[in-house]
Amino acid sequence: AMHAENDDLHLLRALCQSSDVALVRRACSALRTHPWTQQEHAVIFESCTALSACGVRIDSRRLAAQLTRAGFPDVDLDTLFVPVPDPDRELARRLNPRQGKQA
Repeated sequence: AMHAENDDLHLLRALCQSSDVALVRRACSALRTHPWTQQEHAVIFESCTALSACGVRIDSRRLAAQLTRAGFPDVDLDTLFVPVPDPDRELARRLNPRQGKQA
């Protein structure tokens, strides 16, 4: 399960760090049925979904406010904003799994 957990974290980092709001919204829509390994990850995902639905870019300040509204003020945001190399490409790869296998 450790691998799935790390994978989830990587995915959440890509969501939080992508600058492409439309791509994040599509990714959130595609991930609605994703089985998150941790309750906290599911909560973070819900907050990302809410922010992207408003058409705003996710950043730590907005995410913190959203999580606080959701009743989860203690989420460790620092781990979410550890830089990932290419968040947009990561999300695009999730949306087109077949494409990712060729790369």
